[in-house]
Order: sequence, then structure tokens, then C-alpha cells
Amino acid sequence: MVTPVVLRIVAKWTVFWLAVVGGLNYGLEPLGFDYENGYLLCSCWFLFFAGVCLYRYRVKELLAHHARFHHQFLYIGALTALALIIGFLIAENFPISPEKVFEIRSTHVLFPLFLYKTWITKLADITFQQSFIFALLKELQRETQLSKKQIVHVAGCSFALLHLPLVVLLGVYGFYFIVPSVFAGFLFNWFIMNFRHGIFYSYALHLIFYVLMGIALRYY
Repeated sequence: MVTPVVLRIVAKWTVFWLAVVGGLNYGLEPLGFDYENGYLLCSCWFLFFAGVCLYRYRVKELLAHHARFHHQFLYIGALTALALIIGFLIAENFPISPEKVFEIRSTHVLFPLFLYKTWITKLADITFQQSFIFALLKELQRETQLSKKQIVHVAGCSFALLHLPLVVLLGVYGFYFIVPSVFAGFLFNWFIMNFRHGIFYSYALHLIFYVLMGIALRYY
């Protein structure tokens, strides 16, 4: 299953992902452009490289078994709007203490603030991640002889491993994201590879995770 071709594809994809995220964390954030104060630039950064990734990996269509994208996009749009509303209602009706706000800001993981700025950036981040995941699946399907099950395993392991650098960025706090990524990576890929509305299911799971994680980090 792990052939030189597979390793080459995964290695290039991983370096590409880490270069984009590293550019934001070590390039933009030290200049003061984070998920809040630089939300427009950070959002454009994520969306631009999501587009570059899809272009680089020649993603022009969904998988053969998928429902049309505009159908899934309607569901994605509706769920995204719902998430924005939930975040707004949480921030307005269930405020947190200044001490908790300071604690969240000190971690540099700002989406639990549920401000529209941090939430817009997180949505762009999710779009970036989902685009990269789909591009890897398409590339593995096109360039290798792996079965669907094997593709899910390879892509799932790759997604989990590239989260390990979060320990460097966030310390112990990073394990809040590393541990779920082990399971989420496989589920994202399984949904995409096996269901007509797999793009939507994968995005929905990703978004719901961040809503629940945001609530947990906000109040506990």
C-alpha cells in the first residue's frame, strides 16, 4: 500500500499544507495579523491557497459517485449560516469573564471567542482544510492503484500526522486538536469516498467539531 508514489504524493501535499499554515503562523501573525485583528487577510490567505491547491492538483470535478456540487453547496451554505447565528447568539447571550477572554487570547486559538471576525476566519480555515483533503483524495485515486479503503487509510494517517506540529505552536493545548484529528481525518475521507453527499458530510462534521470545541474551550 505504501509505495514510493504514495509517499511522494503525501510528502508533497504535507509540505504544501505546512508551508501555507507556517506562512500564516510565522509570517502574518508576528506582524499582528491574526484571526481577529487581521481576519480579512487571514481569510483571504486560506481561501487563496485553497484555490491554488485545487488548481495544483487539477481538481475540476467531484468524484464520480458524488451529487452535483451546487446541491451540496446549498447544504453547506445553510449549515454555515446556522453556525454563524449560533456563534453570535452564544457571544451575545452567554458572555465570558475578562479573565477567560484573556486566557483564550493567550493561547492564540481565538475562534472560541465567537466574534464574527474570528468565526469568519475559522470558516475560511475549514474551507482550506477541506479543499486540501479533497485534493489529496483525488490525487491518490488518479495516480495510484489504491482501493477506496486504502486511500481513506493513507489520507487519514496523513491528516493526523500533519497536526503534530501543533505541539510546537500550542504546547499541551495542541492535543485538544491532535487527538480528534486522528479520528476526524478518517471520517472526513470515509464520507467523501463513500457517500453521494460526502463533501457536505465532511464539511458538516468539521464545522460541528469546531462549534463544540469552541463551546468547550470557552466555558471549561
